[in-house]
Amino acid sequence: MKAKWIGVLALLLATDRAYSLDYYCNAGYSRIHNGGEYQVDWKVVSSGARRVQMPGQTKPTRGCTYSWRSLGAFHRPPEIVQAPRLGRARVVSNYRLYYESGHAGQDTLGVRIHWIQSSSGELQSAVVRYNITVTDHPL
Repeated sequence: MKAKWIGVLALLLATDRAYSLDYYCNAGYSRIHNGGEYQVDWKVVSSGARRVQMPGQTKPTRGCTYSWRSLGAFHRPPEIVQAPRLGRARVVSNYRLYYESGHAGQDTLGVRIHWIQSSSGELQSAVVRYNITVTDHPL
């Protein structure tokens, strides 16, 4: 009987460990240049899907963020030029976007980003269209 409980406990711990290795966001990248329009693929797990609650959290995370830190200094926050239909998006800071959806499917988000070219100091901007795939299960 004792061995049975040890086996059940080991199985539960292994299952919890497997859930913690799941991914909930995965985004591609694109080289951005002034004046262009670019496409980025972004895979997101729906906010209704089961997620692991990490120690110290009061509830599991929902949605995903996308960061533009490697591009350079942003002189103003990104502008959402095409709002998503399936979910909702918001600008979190000069460098980050947040997207969340409770339903699986395909979505699109259009964002204009503004940055300062590091060598010349010239103000630049481009439009990035995120092709978002929302799934009901971890990636």
